[in-house]
Amino acid sequence: MRTILFAACTAVFISCSNSTPAVEEIASEITETLVKVEVVANTSVNLAIEGMVCSKGCAGTIENELGALTGIEGCKVNFDEEIAEVRFDSTQVSPEDIRSFISTIGAGTYSASIL
Repeated sequence: MRTILFAACTAVFISCSNSTPAVEEIASEITETLVKVEVVANTSVNLAIEGMVCSKGCAGTIENELGALTGIEGCKVNFDEEIAEVRFDSTQVSPEDIRSFISTIGAGTYSASIL
């Protein structure tokens, strides 16, 4: 979807080199819309994690497994506070998907709830 929008914007910009102000205004609006989509797509969620017994093994496993999930941009698990902060692309994965996925890690060793 982003590729299509980018291609459309590129075509508009190329064809508008000698264009009227109205066309340039439309091109500007398209660019602003694309920027807004990017901002919305990148979001984060905090989850309470239960079932961890060690900081390197458990927290590290959750971070690695989540990091491999499509749409996850980053994850930091705080073992002491039992919280995971996950940055993700909301166009590819939802907070509920993330919560559900955590419960499959380690054969169901962990459970998570959205904070």
